[in-house]
Amino acid sequence: MIDTEMLFTLVALVLMWPALYVVVRVAAHVQSMVANVHTRLRNKVNKLRSEEARKVVAILVIGPAFTLMLMYILGFFDKSLVDSIELATIAINNFITPTLLALSVFLLFKTWSTSKKELDQTQTILRKKEELDLVRYRIGLLNQKLDSLPSRQFSYWVLSTLRELNNQHQVTYAIHSLLDALVNVEPKLVYQVNAIKSTENTYLSLCKIHELLKFPAPTIREIISSTLPHSLDAFLLLIVKEINEKTNEELKTIFNVFFKKLHHDACYSLVSFWNKHDLARGNTLMMQDIVVFEMSKNIDQLIADSKYTALLKDEYRFHFSSLEVEGLENISGQLSL
Repeated sequence: MIDTEMLFTLVALVLMWPALYVVVRVAAHVQSMVANVHTRLRNKVNKLRSEEARKVVAILVIGPAFTLMLMYILGFFDKSLVDSIELATIAINNFITPTLLALSVFLLFKTWSTSKKELDQTQTILRKKEELDLVRYRIGLLNQKLDSLPSRQFSYWVLSTLRELNNQHQVTYAIHSLLDALVNVEPKLVYQVNAIKSTENTYLSLCKIHELLKFPAPTIREIISSTLPHSLDAFLLLIVKEINEKTNEELKTIFNVFFKKLHHDACYSLVSFWNKHDLARGNTLMMQDIVVFEMSKNIDQLIADSKYTALLKDEYRFHFSSLEVEGLENISGQLSL
């Protein structure tokens, strides 16, 4: 008969093979998992080729190795379980406490640094917007003034400029030739032309001729932008040589250019007088004309003193034509504030 011990032996032999199969399957599964983990880690390491990634990997390898070596030197493995746990607790506390403190200080510093940087950027944007709004406001006021007409007293400076031109005999002849040619176009101008030739009411006669030719009175904007590559006297001397070859419309246009350029040159006479005579600052009518160039000069000074000169200068040029900018800069540049 089979005793109990033999029976257990037979059962153990029978169960050994399924158990061995399970062990083999588990081992194969563990090997597959380890292989997959190794593959994934290798792929990640291959992706992290930067210098910083290599430093992190080095820290993760050297750190635990150094810790184990230190624990071995301190005899951590020779102590009892209770002593080892106590020693580990003390070591961890001594390590974590200053580490967390340093980390907290670092995070506070980064927060402060980021906040300061964002605050500086916000202040820069606000300061830039404030200066841009100020320049736009002053440009708007200047534009309104440019669309107005000169004061009545401005005619004095035009007449003064005209007298300086008439001191040159050839220039006087050129002006008279232009006026005679206009009489052939508009016979009704003969009275005003004769008045100019007799030096009576010269400026008023020029204004009347300009009106009869159906040209509107020039605004300050048109006056300052009436720049020519030549001086006014040189322009007249060039025109008189071909005066007989010009059409009626060309003659009208030439007179309009001459009339506006005459006003443009008068601005320099006005500014020169303003710079030399302090009493002129009490003249209300003169102040109405000079304020345009003061506004322009103030804007130029504001742009020059700003940290955003290029931005403000582009904004300034955006609102005016190139001729307007040139005229304003040339005339206001001679003004003494």
